[in-house]
Amino acid sequence: MILHRYIGSESLKTTAAVTTTLLLIVLSSRFVRYLAEISKGDLSADSLFLLILLRIPNFLELLLPLGFFIGLLLAFGRLYTDSEVTVMNACGLGPVSLLKFSGLPIAVISLITASLSLYITPKSLNQYEALIKENKRATYSAVGGKFRLDPSSGRTTFIEEYSPDNMEMTGVFTSRPVRLDNGRILYTVINAERGKLGQDAASGEQYLLLDSGYRVVGEPGSLDFQIARFSHYGQYIEDNPVNRLRNIKDGLDSIDLYRSDNPEHHAALQWRISLAFIVPIASIMAIGLSRTSPRSGRYAKLLPAILLYMAYLVMLNSAHAYAMEGNISLGIQGIWYVHALHFLIACTILFWPDMTRRLSR
Repeated sequence: MILHRYIGSESLKTTAAVTTTLLLIVLSSRFVRYLAEISKGDLSADSLFLLILLRIPNFLELLLPLGFFIGLLLAFGRLYTDSEVTVMNACGLGPVSLLKFSGLPIAVISLITASLSLYITPKSLNQYEALIKENKRATYSAVGGKFRLDPSSGRTTFIEEYSPDNMEMTGVFTSRPVRLDNGRILYTVINAERGKLGQDAASGEQYLLLDSGYRVVGEPGSLDFQIARFSHYGQYIEDNPVNRLRNIKDGLDSIDLYRSDNPEHHAALQWRISLAFIVPIASIMAIGLSRTSPRSGRYAKLLPAILLYMAYLVMLNSAHAYAMEGNISLGIQGIWYVHALHFLIACTILFWPDMTRRLSR
C-alpha cells in the first residue's frame, strides 16, 4: 500500500504540473487568436474568457493523456535514478508489479479522459458554437455607424443604425471584390434601405436579408456595369474559419452518435472511445521507457519517448481522418489496429530486459 500511494502521488503530481503547463501554452495561443478576432470586430470582448473556458475540455482530452505519459515517465525515471527500482527488483518486484502500482492512477486518468471525450467535450462544443453564432449577431451592433473590413474575404460593410432588440438595420452598404479566372477583379456593391439577420431552419446558417435596394457588379475604371434593383435580397454570412468547429459531428451527443445509422457518426464515436485507450497503452510505454541508470539521469529517454507518443497520436489521427473522408470501415479498423500495434510495442519495451535475460540463459 505504501508503494501504491507513493507511486500514485508522484505520478499524479507530475501529471498535474505537466498538463497545466501544456494547457497554458495552448490557451495562450488561442487567447492571441481571439484577441485578433476581437480587434477585427468578429468577436465580442465580453465573451473572450467564456470562449476559452468552453474549449478547455476539448484541449484536455488530448493533453491529459500526454501529461500523464510524461508524468509517469518522470516519476519512474526518478525511482530508477535513485536506485529505488533496483531495490524493488531485489525484493522480487518486476515490471508487472510496477504496472500494478500504477493501476489506480491509470484507471482514474482513463475515466477522466473518457468522460471528457464522450460527454463533456460535445456539450462544451455545442455551447461554444452557440456562443459564436450569438457573437456573429452581436458584432453588427458594435459596428453601427462604422466601416468594417473583413480581411479574409475583403468585404467592407457599413450599417448606419442597428437595433439589437429586433436585429433590424437601416442604411446597409456592402462591397466585396471577386477575382475571375482571367485575373480581372470585379466588385459587388450592395446598398439597401433596410436589413435583418435571418437563419435557415434546416442548416442553421445565417443570412443577411435586405429590402429595397440595388446591386452593382463591375470593374472600377470600366463602363461595363450590371445594375439590378431588388425588393428583397438574401446574402449568406460566411463563418470565420477560426471560429468554425472542425467537424459538426464533434458537437453531437455520444448517445446520438451510437443510435445513428450514419457510418460517419459511428466513426466519430469510435474516435472518442479510442482516446480513453491511449492512457493505459501509453502508460505501459512510459514505465518501460523510464528505465535508466543513475548516471544517465531521469530525462535520458524523455525525447525518444515523446517522439514515440507523437507517432502513436499521428497514426491514430490519420486513421480517424481516413474514416472521415469516407473510408469508414477501413478507418475504424485502422484506429484499433494502431492501438493494437502500439500495445505490442509497449509490452515489448516493458518486458524486453526480462526477455533478453531469459534468452541468454
